[in-house]
Amino acid sequence: MTTRPKRPQHRPPKITPDTTATIANAIRAGSWDYEAAQAAGIHRQTFRYWMDRGDQAAALAAAGQSVPRADRPYLALCVAVTTARAAARVYAENRVYQENPLAWLRMGPGRHRGPTEPGWTDRVEVEHSGEIATAVVWVEDWRAGADPPE
Repeated sequence: MTTRPKRPQHRPPKITPDTTATIANAIRAGSWDYEAAQAAGIHRQTFRYWMDRGDQAAALAAAGQSVPRADRPYLALCVAVTTARAAARVYAENRVYQENPLAWLRMGPGRHRGPTEPGWTDRVEVEHSGEIATAVVWVEDWRAGADPPE
């Protein structure tokens, strides 16, 4: 009697809802995505592969096609990571805005915008003749209700 060769046993995939949540929470807390994956026990190349599969599944979904069942965990990871990255960025920008508004203005959103995007101001050369009268009111005086000098 001959015996059939056993089918190779595949290990269960590491991409689970718990793994996805662990990675997304670490990113949301400020970690780089590949570091978050490594902290969850996922090699950075494996994480990159998972994200690429998730991007492909997202493209299928965006095109109105059905996402294969095997790719749904990768799509869920891709969405969770993308959302976590955005949440971390919003948190960081808000913190800089609160703690150092000048740095936020100089380095924050909008500095890279081009002339066709909102918030852009074209440089304008102004010529004038005559005096320019200005009134200076110290902030403390203004807060105290002082009238501007005439």
